[in-house]
Amino acid sequence: AIGLAGKLKPAPAVPPEAKRAFVMAGTYQKEAKNPSDFTQAIDSFQDALKIAPWWGDAYYNLSVSLESAGRLDEAKDALELYLLTKPKDAEEAQNRVYALEAKRNIASKQAAAASNAAAASAAEAAAKARAENSIEGDWWNVYQNGMSSKEFSVNRTGGSFEVVPTIPGTTVGDVQATETTLHFTSRWGTGVTTYDLKREGAVLAGMTRLVITNVGSTADNTWHQQFVRKP
Repeated sequence: AIGLAGKLKPAPAVPPEAKRAFVMAGTYQKEAKNPSDFTQAIDSFQDALKIAPWWGDAYYNLSVSLESAGRLDEAKDALELYLLTKPKDAEEAQNRVYALEAKRNIASKQAAAASNAAAASAAEAAAKARAENSIEGDWWNVYQNGMSSKEFSVNRTGGSFEVVPTIPGTTVGDVQATETTLHFTSRWGTGVTTYDLKREGAVLAGMTRLVITNVGSTADNTWHQQFVRKP
């Protein structure tokens, strides 16, 4: 229809109903305050073009509304149809096509960045939730006077847990762990400490046994102990 109309001399007249839709669309366009408001303008410009599909001004203004609504691919398509009507400002319109392509590339890059950020945030939240429901983390011994000291850390490596002691020179062995229980021994000097703990929320509690062996004597003590997880 656009090509045929361009060959007609004089150009076909725009029917009143198309003009009506066009004027209404222009009003909607001027009154729009945010991207979603341009929907009425877009619909009315399209109504005008259904009646007068050769009308260049309608294609141009449709592209403006589509761009304002963030529908950049459709805006570019409308502008290319406008160019088929061989307008006097064809060069300027072609430059707008190039600008829309650039804006689309920017929007795609921003969308990808936002998607990656959302995925990273979701992964971080999932890891945090997993850690909160596991024995992973740094575990602190809180004393009656309110002071505290980090006793050990629990890290996950694949499907198993690793206990990392805080005191240099301490060796850890016999680690048996689940999401809610922890058993291990630590050796420092002549002392061997055995931990049998169970997690309840951010607290690990249970029995701790310390055996210290010296020449000619052995000290063996068992007590209830709890540790709190700190970020």
